[in-house]
Amino acid sequence: MLSTALEKGWNSIKLYFMVGLPTEAPEDIHAIRDLLKRAFKLGRLRLRVGISPFVPKPHTAFQWSPQLTLEELEKKAEIVKEGLGRMGVALSWQDPGMSLLEGVLSRGDRRVGKAVELAWKSGQRFDAWNECFNLRGWMQAFEGASIDPSFYAHRERASDEVFPWDVVDIGVSRAFLWREYQRASRSKGTPDCRSGPCSGCGLQDSNPACQEKARGQGC
Repeated sequence: MLSTALEKGWNSIKLYFMVGLPTEAPEDIHAIRDLLKRAFKLGRLRLRVGISPFVPKPHTAFQWSPQLTLEELEKKAEIVKEGLGRMGVALSWQDPGMSLLEGVLSRGDRRVGKAVELAWKSGQRFDAWNECFNLRGWMQAFEGASIDPSFYAHRERASDEVFPWDVVDIGVSRAFLWREYQRASRSKGTPDCRSGPCSGCGLQDSNPACQEKARGQGC
């Protein structure tokens, strides 16, 4: 694909990667670096690379999954950076501390609200901007609210744990998301139900088109 882009006259490419996925293996991180080296060898190609840590989110199959610690993410970043310095690759790496905050706020409960208030009172503003982000200020706010960020970010949740967002019905059932989490841990995909069999996600209970397809398949 990159060779075709060069042939068409493009000489500047930006690539995006994500690290810290639950099923990630060490060779996956090395593969990112190796891919960039192969791209560099094509010549006449300016590479800009953005790498972001994975943050589990509510209402997804990975809402049970632990998030990597800051130390683990830094180690992965070093592996990717190793050997790229002399290649002239413009590498941007999202601050792992910002990802930690994102993870806590994404899967936190009402107790996190106190930390948000304390952070605001201490001057935290525009934290999505790197130049304004201050992890120390947030950690102090968590401490002031008697909150351990790792409780929300770095532990795997039990299958029957009650989540703060369970009160929101998105149509997709919790049972389906749990099955998907188990399938993902075994690197198993799920066919697209628009062209494959009904996956029993729960939408068949409210969507007429899904209901008809599900009935035809005994779902």
